[in-house]
Amino acid sequence: MHSCDDRGSARIRTIRRMTQRQEGIAPHRPSGSERSAAAALLSPERPPLRATGQRLLASARSLGYDLSCLWSSGTPPRVCCWIVPSAGRLGMLYAGLEDVQCDAAALAPVLCAACADARDRLGVLLVQALLEEADDPLLAPLTAAGMRPLVPLRFLRTALEPVAAAPPSLPEKLRVLPWRDELEADFLRALARSYEDSQDCPELTGLRPLEDVLASHKATGVFDPSLWWLLWSDAENAPVGVILVNLLPESASAELVYMGLAPEARGKGLARSLLERMTHALAQREVRELVCAVDSRNTPAQRLYAAMGFTRFASRIPLIRALS
Repeated sequence: MHSCDDRGSARIRTIRRMTQRQEGIAPHRPSGSERSAAAALLSPERPPLRATGQRLLASARSLGYDLSCLWSSGTPPRVCCWIVPSAGRLGMLYAGLEDVQCDAAALAPVLCAACADARDRLGVLLVQALLEEADDPLLAPLTAAGMRPLVPLRFLRTALEPVAAAPPSLPEKLRVLPWRDELEADFLRALARSYEDSQDCPELTGLRPLEDVLASHKATGVFDPSLWWLLWSDAENAPVGVILVNLLPESASAELVYMGLAPEARGKGLARSLLERMTHALAQREVRELVCAVDSRNTPAQRLYAAMGFTRFASRIPLIRALS
């Protein structure tokens, strides 16, 4: 026969166990060995979890990545979301599940907690992820959890050969102006005009201030102001396009971060002229390769890149979530 005290103690122990399980299930920032186990979910490697997670965390620290927005649920962790803040109030999302089938439903609350933390504490306005093609097992869980998938991006590259010939000239009353701080407002105007009726990821338009978009572009690779060009029309006394290229010194290559024209400047061969002049400038600097990404719906851009020798080397599906 049990006394009232025994029954009370048993209830307390039961409540404590239930609370501990709920604390493990609820989204939280993991710490200690749990953090290593959570981080290991982000890696395709599995056993041993702790060693894999420790390697990933050490690598992230060595690269200067912010690890503060790492969230998980489960004890031991079965779901993990990590948002890495970057310039322009952008956050890159990495997610992992112990079992895609069993743990998919638990992803949404962890993602929501991580996004709220990134927004409130780090000032992130837009979260994005890049996945493999449609067979990526995380695509469906992330979509169900609130990420919005966009059409695939095609990643292209072309080899740059040293050239002796002079770069092609631009039509009369058009000239290229390299980046200067005092031209920032004109670069922003050119960006805004280039977004009009654009086929290049139109879903992103308006999700962040243009100043943030420009900051993100600068943070890709190594910014070199001499490779950021404004296409200026003397006839209109206004900017009508931009081409932005950043260097990737570790591979002697460069990335075409963005190229766009105002509607009235399209269909005149100006994009090709700009790109030819840029590839000439890069070859003169002994850059060996130029890479870029293009929206798979953007047929005119894909035709241009194909004509200039670009070939596809990868494809990714972007997912986004605006944080308001």
